[in-house]
Amino acid sequence: MGVQSSKAREAEPKLFVAWLDRHYISMVAIFVLLVYMLTYLARPFGDPIRADGAGYYAYLPSLLLYGDPSFETDANAHYGGAFPTWTYVRRYPPTGRYLNALNIGVSLMASPFFLVAHTLTWWFGWPWEDGPAWMKMRFPPDGYSLFYQHGAGLAGVFYFLLGFAILKNLLGKVFPRGVVLFTLTALLLGTNLLFYSASDTVNAHAYTFFLTALLMWLTSKWYEQPASWRWGAGLGTVLALLVLVRPLNFFLWLWFPLYGMRNHRDAAARVRVYGRNWRTLVVAAVVASAWMIPQMLLWKAASGHFIVRAYQHMDVSSFGAPHLLGVLFGAHKGLFIWFPLFLFVVLGSFFMKEKAAPLRLPWLGLFTGYLLIISMYRIWTSAGGFGNRYVVDLVFPAAFPLASLFETAFRSRWKWFIGLATMACILWVVFLLTLQYRREIGWEGTDIKGLLDVFWWRKELIINVLHSLR
Repeated sequence: MGVQSSKAREAEPKLFVAWLDRHYISMVAIFVLLVYMLTYLARPFGDPIRADGAGYYAYLPSLLLYGDPSFETDANAHYGGAFPTWTYVRRYPPTGRYLNALNIGVSLMASPFFLVAHTLTWWFGWPWEDGPAWMKMRFPPDGYSLFYQHGAGLAGVFYFLLGFAILKNLLGKVFPRGVVLFTLTALLLGTNLLFYSASDTVNAHAYTFFLTALLMWLTSKWYEQPASWRWGAGLGTVLALLVLVRPLNFFLWLWFPLYGMRNHRDAAARVRVYGRNWRTLVVAAVVASAWMIPQMLLWKAASGHFIVRAYQHMDVSSFGAPHLLGVLFGAHKGLFIWFPLFLFVVLGSFFMKEKAAPLRLPWLGLFTGYLLIISMYRIWTSAGGFGNRYVVDLVFPAAFPLASLFETAFRSRWKWFIGLATMACILWVVFLLTLQYRREIGWEGTDIKGLLDVFWWRKELIINVLHSLR
């Protein structure tokens, strides 16, 4: 009896992890949707379509509702004659026409949700003279009323959850279930991932999450079957959409050529693989080019050129000397100050062994290169948002070094230290996010004085807590 009960106690944690693994994505979906709902009931930041998101979204009402690629109708109907500068839809000086500095990718991917929102707006706006009162809401079909707002907002939630599920699947092929679940939870709550998956969702980041996860999955499929035209076409689509969602995402392309490489000696073998399978790479290039055609036609109509650097007339995308220390350690929005979990991510890079070893080089290439690029960006602090929103696009590939660290630590005497330190990182981010929702931290971030003031205002609470711990 004693032996049987001991075995039963040992099996209980495994059964719980198995149950949690089966229901994890559903639980995350419920949690993220709950945060989304509470965010827009309280409205600390306004409507879902705001700031940069309004520019990403502007293609949908202009093209699908008004049939006007010039954006003039939308400017007159919704913005009183001119787009605000914060939408990034501005007049291009050489032509005087509206040029949207933000690419069409977000609108392309959100278009099914826009059509559903438009259908619901039409349905509830129809004059049901003999129908029940609740069917007479009469929301204006202007592209910005209730259903349009949340159609756009929930589109971002949908793509995040889809990408999160793909990432869970990819991690599950390399790491144990418990490590996968702990890693995903730490990344969701210990970075700005939750904010951009449940609050600021009409933006490029939720779409980048999905496309990055899809790129990882398709990359592994292509190297398993490099002669498959299906995987080639899929890669072309994803690579094009990454750029159409956000031009800086082209740097994420590094994942494909670096995947599986352990050192420079693998480069020659990789070139031979490409040489033997050049046809599928040509398919990828042709498909990617086809996806770029709508954007190029819009650029041509606005600027007179099929290819144009759309940011150039706003002087916000120029590069200069790198601010790498600021990006990493600055109080304003420094990566390790706001999201100290990334310290564990960096440490985990040294523990990527066995099945994770082929992913070390692509991860290090992305991490170092991407940080260097954004540190040279004119607005390297990423303007508004929660923390430095540029680095949120590294969260998905960061899952692999972080899981490597957790897997190693949980087999050692350091497991309690790593577990408690991870919880501390999560609590710190939740605290900062609470301040952001309460508007104690501004949209542009804060500085060291602002952070110290936050604790000074709470000195009595901190003293009482310390006294209670005695």
